[in-house]
Amino acid sequence: MNQLLAAMALFICAFSCGASAQTAPYVPPASPRAKLNFDLNWKFVRADVPGAEAAGFDNSAWSTISTPHTFNDVDSFRQIISHSGGDRGTYKGLAWYRKHFKLPAKLAGDKIFLEFEGMRQAGDVFLNGKQIGLYENGVTAYGLDISGAVHFGNEENVLAVKLDNRTDYAERSTGTTFQWNANDFNPDHGGINRHLWLHVTGKIYQTLPLYYGLETTGVYVHAANFNIAGKSADVTVESEVRNASGDRATVELSAVIVDSGGQVRAKFDGNSVDMVDGEKSILTATGALKGARFWSPEDPYFYDVYTILTVDGKTVDVNKLVTGFRKTEFKGGAGTGGVFGVNAQPANGYVFAFPDVEFAPGSLKAVGRNDGKSVAQEELATAGADQAHSHGGPAGLRSRRAGRGAH
Repeated sequence: MNQLLAAMALFICAFSCGASAQTAPYVPPASPRAKLNFDLNWKFVRADVPGAEAAGFDNSAWSTISTPHTFNDVDSFRQIISHSGGDRGTYKGLAWYRKHFKLPAKLAGDKIFLEFEGMRQAGDVFLNGKQIGLYENGVTAYGLDISGAVHFGNEENVLAVKLDNRTDYAERSTGTTFQWNANDFNPDHGGINRHLWLHVTGKIYQTLPLYYGLETTGVYVHAANFNIAGKSADVTVESEVRNASGDRATVELSAVIVDSGGQVRAKFDGNSVDMVDGEKSILTATGALKGARFWSPEDPYFYDVYTILTVDGKTVDVNKLVTGFRKTEFKGGAGTGGVFGVNAQPANGYVFAFPDVEFAPGSLKAVGRNDGKSVAQEELATAGADQAHSHGGPAGLRSRRAGRGAH
């Protein structure tokens, strides 16, 4: 009997000890940062309506929609295209979007940013009757700092956007039309055709990767010194930080890398910078990631990378970026029938890398993400050449998607 009890005790101990090896999932420190979905409850009309930018304008008769939205979903491809010149009959002109919203009074001391992931193809942006932005890009994301223009508490805000999807739209400052102004080459389906977000941060914060509008680059993560067999790499985070506190502050950066199971795999401290009010600086931190699970087409593994700002020991901002790590290289050089490899293994074909998606010709595998997650990589290392790093796009390109896992 005693032997049976001893065996049971040994089994229970072994089970509990094994379970304890798996620690509780990592919980990042609290910070003011928040990312709020701004897609719902927009009012829309497909017409030019004079005075629709005014806060008190009555839009109750307009349609209620959510973004992403296009107003050409109802009139495109209504004729068989047996002719040149592209689709016929689609609306090209002006349209209005309006959104009513309130912000809690407790956010009055924070920074508030608007992010348009895109619109088609130009737009005037108004907040509470005043113009705060002009978008003339047609493709990329756009950011606005609305901290000084937005109301808090019970006072309502009205965001209005006047869209223009005419093919012959011309940039106002130069009179230059879009390069893609042919209807058959680039059908310009109008609307706020991507997501919108409202970002909240403290006064000392890591910027958003929204160079158009905000002229900020956000957080950039890349890896070097890969040891594929040894499952290790050195990871560097570069975070653009702005001090808008109204006073001088010594800001410190640290980083935590967490696996998909919530376990901390690396933690390292970076440099500290004494920043005056209004200053914008790049803070860096580098550390080793051991026991790494490298990203590949067969195993597209991602980590959560938390970058943490502290001032006088107090956490003031935490940013989360979801990314993977891989090593890519060409061996043999151009024109020699060289081999492309991922993580020291030959790849089937080669990888075209775009900010949102990657395709591997030959295997026809779509291996990228379209949710703002990126692949940090040692990019196109050739014999005798410097290694460049990217967020999953062409070498050296800092894609705005890099910080989209969180900003």
